[in-house]
Amino acid sequence: MDVEVKQQQALMRSLRVFVDALRDIKKTEDPVDVHRDVVEAVRVLCASSETQDRSQYHDEAWRRGLVPIFQKLCLCMTRMEALETQERKKMGPQTSQQAEKPKAPAGLLSLRDYSVLQAAVELLFCWGAYPRVVAGVLMPIEKRRPTRTLEISKDVLMWGYRGYSRVIVDGQKTSEETSNELLHITQALLQLLSLPQFQLILLPKYVVELLALLVYGEVAMDTQTPTPVQTEFVRLREMVLRVLPLRMSMSSLRAALGQATPAASEQAVGQRFKARCGNLLSRLLMEDGGIVATIEMLLGAVDGGNTQARMQVATLICQCPSGEDPEKYARAVCTQVRELLLAAVTAEKGNTSSKLLGEMAALLADQLATRHPVLFDTQILAKLFHPLLIYEDSRVDASTPSGETNGEAALTHCVEIARLLLCGPPPSQRFLQAFAPLVRPLLHMYAFAATSKSFLATPLRALLSVWIRSCSSASLLLQVAVLPVTLPLQPTLTACGYQRKYNQESWRPLRQFCAGGGGGISLRLVQGSTLAADEEDATDSLKVLIMPLVELLGDKELENSEVVGDLFSSLLLTYMQVRKHGSEGLTLIDKREDAASPLALYESMKNPTSAEGIEMVLTLLLALIECLGPSVLRSAATVLQCIGTVLETYNTPAMKLVDKEQQEGNTMPSEDAEEEEEGDEILTICLGVIMTILEAGSSHRSNAEEQQLRAMLPVLEVLSRHPRPEVAELSSNARAQILSRGAAENTCTSTTIEGEKSFEDVLREAEQDLSSELVPLRARGVVTLTKLVRRSHIHAHDAEWAPRVHALARVFLLHVYDSESYVFLAAIQGLAALADAHPDVAIPALVKALLDSSNSLESRIKLSEALLFSAKRCGETLPKYGKLFVYAYLDCIRPPPSQRKHVKRMQQEAIKRVQLIQEVGSPGSKVEETAHSADEPESEQKLLAAATLRASCLSNLAEVCALLQWGLQPFLLDILTCVFGVLQMELELAVKRRPASDNESDERQQLRQHREEEEQQRVVAVRRGAVFVLRYLVELLGWKMLELMSDQLSPLYHTLKHVARVDRDRVVVFHANRALGALDEVMRAELFPRVDQQDAALGISSLRIL
Repeated sequence: MDVEVKQQQALMRSLRVFVDALRDIKKTEDPVDVHRDVVEAVRVLCASSETQDRSQYHDEAWRRGLVPIFQKLCLCMTRMEALETQERKKMGPQTSQQAEKPKAPAGLLSLRDYSVLQAAVELLFCWGAYPRVVAGVLMPIEKRRPTRTLEISKDVLMWGYRGYSRVIVDGQKTSEETSNELLHITQALLQLLSLPQFQLILLPKYVVELLALLVYGEVAMDTQTPTPVQTEFVRLREMVLRVLPLRMSMSSLRAALGQATPAASEQAVGQRFKARCGNLLSRLLMEDGGIVATIEMLLGAVDGGNTQARMQVATLICQCPSGEDPEKYARAVCTQVRELLLAAVTAEKGNTSSKLLGEMAALLADQLATRHPVLFDTQILAKLFHPLLIYEDSRVDASTPSGETNGEAALTHCVEIARLLLCGPPPSQRFLQAFAPLVRPLLHMYAFAATSKSFLATPLRALLSVWIRSCSSASLLLQVAVLPVTLPLQPTLTACGYQRKYNQESWRPLRQFCAGGGGGISLRLVQGSTLAADEEDATDSLKVLIMPLVELLGDKELENSEVVGDLFSSLLLTYMQVRKHGSEGLTLIDKREDAASPLALYESMKNPTSAEGIEMVLTLLLALIECLGPSVLRSAATVLQCIGTVLETYNTPAMKLVDKEQQEGNTMPSEDAEEEEEGDEILTICLGVIMTILEAGSSHRSNAEEQQLRAMLPVLEVLSRHPRPEVAELSSNARAQILSRGAAENTCTSTTIEGEKSFEDVLREAEQDLSSELVPLRARGVVTLTKLVRRSHIHAHDAEWAPRVHALARVFLLHVYDSESYVFLAAIQGLAALADAHPDVAIPALVKALLDSSNSLESRIKLSEALLFSAKRCGETLPKYGKLFVYAYLDCIRPPPSQRKHVKRMQQEAIKRVQLIQEVGSPGSKVEETAHSADEPESEQKLLAAATLRASCLSNLAEVCALLQWGLQPFLLDILTCVFGVLQMELELAVKRRPASDNESDERQQLRQHREEEEQQRVVAVRRGAVFVLRYLVELLGWKMLELMSDQLSPLYHTLKHVARVDRDRVVVFHANRALGALDEVMRAELFPRVDQQDAALGISSLRIL
């Protein structure tokens, strides 16, 4: 062993000398010196003569230097390991003293040797492998991030690539020679990095490069039959993928695929490289554990609440890649999803990774049910829910979980899996419909759990509530679940061995739920004696289901669901049909063999064909009415549907055999007369409800409600000829009301929707209300005109309505001045509605009224608010009117005329203060100050109102800017100029303070201080509005500000810093600091994006979908 140790030391000594020589080469401006020093180091390593051609040293560096040294080092270390193993066998087991003081391996390297060896590996990759790969496949050498201990300059690392490029230019090498050289280099790297000493330290750092080289060597040459070099590359790649952990293999292949630049896709070899990497990733995903590795790789660093990212990954996994067999791929995915679901319900509590895998398994199962329904039924539904599917199986010897305890555990797992699938992200309708065979077993299991106080009652209630709330066909499946009939089974499940007997007279299950030993539920086979006793009443087990089902439908989770109303309507329709036709009139249409969808199998089963079935329908119907009451009718469409069902039932008398005998004998028993009278009363009540809905209800209804109303027209036409006068009259009136609902759309433009009144009549009546002294009448007049405006949107481009719009605008503007808040707020809403219905006419009129200085300041403040409401209603058309809104507010933000001279003087004084000449005590200045003070307005209230108007316009301008988004760019410079000017001007006004004289009395000082505080109040209001605009722009625009206002970022920052530092008002400083904080976040996100370290090194996103 001493010989091998000495050889290893000699090899490492030569590598240390070589690496140290290269580290001594610093980055200089002269590349000739770098080339000379590198060649000298290579010559020493290879022991070459000085007379050799220096142009070939880049080839000699790996051919005679690094590769042979690596090969000898691998052979030496392998021999030492074998000798050490033999020596341990000879010595036998270690004693306790030897175990306490373990001996270091003979070939163990020092930390410096590891650093030198890693530098040599990096040099071999950069000088040997990288130049022989097409540009764009590997990460450029300039972007590589080696360890800190490398300490070799980029010029030295690029030396081999530059020398190889000159050789390629001078004389072309064949692709076969290049591939052969790449194979030798890759073999040396792989042989060295696969040694036990380097597998944990060096191999993970170069596994991406190794896999990229192996895949590239396989596809570098486009040949019909693989060459020996390509075959060796394939063998090495298979060996590496077999040795590496699955997650490392997939992440490395994905990284190799991600580091390829778009330039590689323009070449044929780059396209083959990417296709091969994708094919290998798909193949690895199909292996056991591939989905788990993919999920952890793509979602390991994603926030837990990012459902969108999880759905994208689930869609990606379920999409079959090109070149793979769809059936084989789907089966592999189904197998892994099934194992994931089983692992999720048996995993340890608190394991976050198992929670992620469980949620992803639910999303994958949803995708499989949508894309591959047959495989979902056979591979997932039939195998995971076997205990529930055999509940109604007709085979006595059907396989059941062995032992009561195992049956209890199996059913508990079924419940947990169903809850995981249903109570996660919103499932699709196809996925919910696939659970149709499990609905009745789950309902019966829940009924038993609720009555026996089992702990499974809570999860069963939760999953059934989610299914009932989400499934669009829940009412159909719930109705057939309570009928004493054998429910059909999909052919896909029948092919799995499950059986049903459809020809038996009544439903008698061979199994029933019972209490488990651990507080759960188990499934047992019904004994023969018990089965014979139950034949007397086959509906007992179904009657037990009624009350738990009704309590479930009354759960808080189903308060806003329409399933209860749909079930009630369906049950009521079934009952009415039985009452009208009798049980003989309801025939069962068997579509079990020709059903195109799972729901088609159940549609023909919902009508009962036996007395027991009719009894169950009536029992459930009465239970819903008694327990839930009016809450069963949770929507107008449900109410109309129920009323239509009743009307259709009682529109004609029922013709039974006893009725025919009565016609022949001309006798009318009292019972039949009572039934007829009862039917007429029901008709009268229902028709009265319809008239109330039509006359007092909403005039605008949904399409479903309108269809329900129009579906009543044929029945109402029959009932309009009813012998009872009140029924006929109500039917005729209801029919006329329904037919006239759409007549308003065909009226001419001179009339409104309200009857035959013209626009002038409605306006005249509204003006009469508006002239009243009573506040409710004035408010009614404004609301009437607002309704008229909202109904006039169909005349938006009608020239006849232009003067009407102006007339309406004048009325609304007139009542903006109303003293009652209810009236002037309604007028503001009317103006906004007018601008929404007729923007081309109303918005300019509104802007003109806002800019009219003859209007009072209070009214202009209200108009500013109305203009903001109009902007919010413009929606996507706001950029068309953006100029009107922006410059209207900018004009109002400008100082009032009475203050402009004062502002100008203060700006001049601010300029003078920065000069060296001081003229503070000159008499002329005092005279000038007195003259200016005489020009100031006398009314402090007017100045305060003007400041309030400006502050209101600034606040509204900020919201308009946020609404405009990208449409703000044409006006951005004017807005910022105005805001910057206001801040600079108002800051100078705030800074000025009069010094207190010594001989001034206390009373005069207090009076002067009070005047300054009033003056400061109006100044502060404007400053707050101005800095609020800047804060709003920065916070709401976010990163968009970098595109919209890149040139204004510097003055924006300096202005905000100055305001935050100088201003004395806490609110202004607060807004400025918030704006600075938001600006800081935007710039930090732009300069330092948060991405995963590995993906950042590779230049790809951590959520990149391939």
